[in-house]
Amino acid sequence: MRRSPLILLAIVLAVLVAGCAPAVVGSRSNPVDLQRDRSATTTAGATVFVRSTFPSGAFGLRANAFAGAFRVPLGVDGSGARVTSEFELVDVVAPSGWSWQLVDVWSEVRGDRPPVLVATLRLDVPADARLGGQQLRGTLVARSTGGRERVSLVVQVVPRG
Repeated sequence: MRRSPLILLAIVLAVLVAGCAPAVVGSRSNPVDLQRDRSATTTAGATVFVRSTFPSGAFGLRANAFAGAFRVPLGVDGSGARVTSEFELVDVVAPSGWSWQLVDVWSEVRGDRPPVLVATLRLDVPADARLGGQQLRGTLVARSTGGRERVSLVVQVVPRG
């Protein structure tokens, strides 16, 4: 069966537009940014990723604490070093059955700006989570200094749509 060129063009355009659409907020590629928003909306059984950025002197660390770590390029003007093993998430307060864990911590340098630490956390909402708002809290700890930084998130569980 032969297809009309207009139908093929419409299909190609639909695929291109879908590919350009922003990723879902809270996905691995587009995490909730705690510096802009302290809340997330999700459904029961979903996974939500959260990112929090800390200045270079946070956790009682020197600004160049990870200067000697193996760095990888981040775009044209930056580099980063994965330093996850230097941190842990403790004192998690979450509803029963919910899992909030530290996934990654990167020491990032971009251009002439001071280094920052970027932590990514993963929240697994259980399939039987009740609808409504839930607050999660935890503390990120630098293993080398014992320095602590609080993280918190309000999660609104909504029905599947």
